[in-house]
Amino acid sequence: MVTIGTAGSRSAPLATFLRCFLSVLLPLLFALGAWQLDRASIGVAADAYRSPATIAANALPGLLALLAVFIATRRLLFSFLAGLALQAVLYRVSEIKLATIESPLVLEDAYFLTGMDRGGIALFWAYVESPARFWTMLVAGLLVLALVAWREKPWFRHLGPARFVLLALLVAGSASLVSARWPWPALYLQEGPQRARFTEMPAILHSGLMAHLVQTHLKRVMRSFEVDTAALHKAFAQLPAAPSAGPGDRPLAGQRPDIVVILSESFFDPRIVKRMDAPADSIPNVRTWIEAGHGGSMSVPAYGGGTIKTEFEILTGMPYRAFPDIGFPYAGLDLRPTPSLPKLLARDAGYRTVAIHGHQGSFYNRANAYKPIGFQKFITSRDFRGSGFKDGNWYSDESMTDLLIGELESSEDPLFAFAISMENHGPYKDPLKLRHMDAWQRIEMPEGLSQQTHAELRNVLYHLGNADAQFARLLDFLQRRNRPFLLLFFGDHLPGLSSSWTELGFVDGKPPRSQQPPWVLIRGRGDATWPAERGVVFPWQLPAELAYEAGIEHAYFDFSRRAGAAMGMDYARKPDSVMAKGMTAAARANLKDGFEAQLP
Repeated sequence: MVTIGTAGSRSAPLATFLRCFLSVLLPLLFALGAWQLDRASIGVAADAYRSPATIAANALPGLLALLAVFIATRRLLFSFLAGLALQAVLYRVSEIKLATIESPLVLEDAYFLTGMDRGGIALFWAYVESPARFWTMLVAGLLVLALVAWREKPWFRHLGPARFVLLALLVAGSASLVSARWPWPALYLQEGPQRARFTEMPAILHSGLMAHLVQTHLKRVMRSFEVDTAALHKAFAQLPAAPSAGPGDRPLAGQRPDIVVILSESFFDPRIVKRMDAPADSIPNVRTWIEAGHGGSMSVPAYGGGTIKTEFEILTGMPYRAFPDIGFPYAGLDLRPTPSLPKLLARDAGYRTVAIHGHQGSFYNRANAYKPIGFQKFITSRDFRGSGFKDGNWYSDESMTDLLIGELESSEDPLFAFAISMENHGPYKDPLKLRHMDAWQRIEMPEGLSQQTHAELRNVLYHLGNADAQFARLLDFLQRRNRPFLLLFFGDHLPGLSSSWTELGFVDGKPPRSQQPPWVLIRGRGDATWPAERGVVFPWQLPAELAYEAGIEHAYFDFSRRAGAAMGMDYARKPDSVMAKGMTAAARANLKDGFEAQLP
């Protein structure tokens, strides 16, 4: 039995020496172990960027947590093992996320823990490759920790001075970290080993995952989104004339069309992938409308995940890039004063507004954010359970379309409906529980694919086909109603098919993050439609088009529509251009409904 530091006992010189030795050795081993885990999680050599400064910076957050456990339990060995186990779990999660969507663990991921519910657990559990192995390791780890806690004697008295001193250090360290006070900014935001100027993977490569998380937190606490009024004025002076909506110029203005926006989970064009031109087309309906001039491709701010980033741009008309390091916009920004598209439609044009999503409303904080940004009704997975059905792991696009059509049929007022599909969400390796296995088996695949690529790509093509079919079904319903409508359909990002993208690659030779999902905007009354200008757009440009067609007059949307047409892709390619800097300034002013006050 471990007797070092037994409360109330006389410490022999050897025991005192051993206690001091372990007090230094275990934190040092923790720091070295955390660095080894960090390097392994991103697949680099153990000595990559290794230095005492980087090892210490990467270990400090974990050592702070270790100190908290030590104060609570008074057992150092137990605290060391528990802290190292927690570090191992974090690095394993980061490794899985990196392999799935090419993004490591980031600070905003902690938000999922605060809003975790049954839906969130189901989503993350789907990515556990071996549940049996997971439970075995969990039970074994808990047994080891329980044994150590039982055998190790407390290091100090329950109410002794040592505990109060350590508690004071913990409170001071935690409080200064949360409030971004000294010494944390001096340690993490200086140029040197921590390389604060880098972002995500480069920063993690140089300074480690934990150090990067601290850096991100400090920068967010200390940030301010200042409006560059001079840049806004310069951009405003260079605005071109307002672009036309197409033949007939604004054909639906004044008729209050129903507006339906479909964010289709991981929807993309398979023919941007090499060797996918020969198999039968998975998205024939969407392709037909794009080729007829009703859409194009979209430069989205997400890949493999992060739906909320594209969604934020579609609903607010503000570029996600205008607000660096916000993570999840619904948690990181106060959108209550923002004149978002649904808010303007409900407030100024008498629209009924509804959002539909076949998952938990708490995910990404949507349940708390939707009402302030203008949604009067939010239909979630709870509402799907009555008549909806799953196709694969998640509720089907067909079930979502059923609910959407029901809302359209029951609405006397013009309706703004925003639907976020769930069927095509990952993981993609398991073909079980598909509703139409015969259709899945008929999908044509390129020859010579590995087993993993064959499985994940076939599953995605199956769900893409379902999404395309439901797009056609919804459009047919809208056309037969003989009421004016706007239908916007788009993919939020490419799926994280790491095996497929590595094995096949893309036609243009660019990496997965550079690929652009399609968008379609159909304006019509009955069978009459007017083409949109085809091309590449940012998601934040499209709400201005919808507002324009619905007859909503708002200075910010007018600016973003004209600025977007003028700059093209310069907002991403030339962020220091006059129009790009002006767009960023405009979005920041609009965040607090102060855009018009900033105009010259």
